[in-house]
Amino acid sequence: MKRFTIMAVSIAALLFLPVIASAKEGVINSKGEWSVAPTFEEVKDTGGFYAATLGDSPANQSWGFIDQRGKWVMKPQFSYVGSFAANGVIKPQYAWVRKFSPAGFAVVGVH
Repeated sequence: MKRFTIMAVSIAALLFLPVIASAKEGVINSKGEWSVAPTFEEVKDTGGFYAATLGDSPANQSWGFIDQRGKWVMKPQFSYVGSFAANGVIKPQYAWVRKFSPAGFAVVGVH
C-alpha cells in the first residue's frame, strides 16, 4: 500500500508542476479587473511604478519598470531592483544602495 501512495503523489506532482511553472503575473485593480495583463514572469510593487521581468530563470532575468497599464517606462536592464524612492534620483555610480533613512542617508557599496 505504501508503494501505491508514493507513486500517486509523484504522479500528481508531475501533473501539476507545468501549471505552476508557467504561471504569469500581472496587476488587478480593486474591482478585480486586470490593469496589467498577466504576461510577466514576476511583478513587484515598488511604490509608484511596478518592477517587472520577462526572464524565465534568475540567471536569465533583467528587470525594468512598467506603469499602471503595463507599458515599459524603463526597459529591462537591471539584475536587481528595489523600491522607488520619492526623495530624488542620483546618477548610477554604486554597486548597490540600501533604503534611505528618514534623515536622508543611505548605505552604499562601491565597485
